[in-house]
Amino acid sequence: MINTKDLLFANQSDIKRAEHLSVDDSTYEKVTDIINKLLKTYDINSCIRKIHFIAQAYHESHRFRATFEGRTEANTPSNYSGGYHFQGRGFMQLTHDYNYVKYYNKVYGTKENLKNKKFYTEKLIPFAKLLATNIEYAFDSAGWYWKNDDEVNAIGVNMNLAADQDNTLYVSQGINGKVRSPNGLKERIKYVADLKEIMKYENCSNKKN
Repeated sequence: MINTKDLLFANQSDIKRAEHLSVDDSTYEKVTDIINKLLKTYDINSCIRKIHFIAQAYHESHRFRATFEGRTEANTPSNYSGGYHFQGRGFMQLTHDYNYVKYYNKVYGTKENLKNKKFYTEKLIPFAKLLATNIEYAFDSAGWYWKNDDEVNAIGVNMNLAADQDNTLYVSQGINGKVRSPNGLKERIKYVADLKEIMKYENCSNKKN
């Protein structure tokens, strides 16, 4: 039997959202396995890259407690392209319909676009929910967003290269928006510092590529 005290993300006592991972997909063992898989897939392969990636994901996922932003239609910001259906989901809270369709095309090897209204309604909206409820998509979408340099993230660069600079502001701008002070910057800086201590960064033999 799964002990609910040994869960990440879904069904924790202090956060229950409309879309979430299942209890079976929320164990430390399963989450750890899939994180290690995505780190390898997306070349997050040095200490500094892992530190910055995990720090950003920790903040974006409400400290590893949510794969869904949890907004209602009424409180979805007007600058969210596609509105309510395309709010933040996944380990890195992928947002906006134009990012969801790019990830859809990556997953299925297609060339769909937002002008196809039937695709938009019948396939893209249901697919979007998978990023909050399917553990593979929840994590893989984060790695894809992180590494993709085709103007997917806010600064249009491979985030591994941004992390190599060990500049939390720059990395945060890539994740949260190219603004002077990204949301939660103070916390993101703290999480990087905490992870450096936890991972004994100064003694790491593979600090950077």
